[in-house]
Amino acid sequence: FVGQSAFAHKGGIHVSAVMKNEETYEHIIPEKVGNRRRVLVSDLSGKSNIRYKSE
Repeated sequence: FVGQSAFAHKGGIHVSAVMKNEETYEHIIPEKVGNRRRVLVSDLSGKSNIRYKSE
């Protein structure tokens, strides 16, 4: 639960699932351990990544 990549999400389907229900891929709230959720944009990204970034 530590490090920049612990709560980083990149794949479009993965990000879509996290947006609908965080508990699908995050066992705990990132802020409870001093971390934060990150959504990356890459060649694996989909519409959900862009939508998340625009909010």
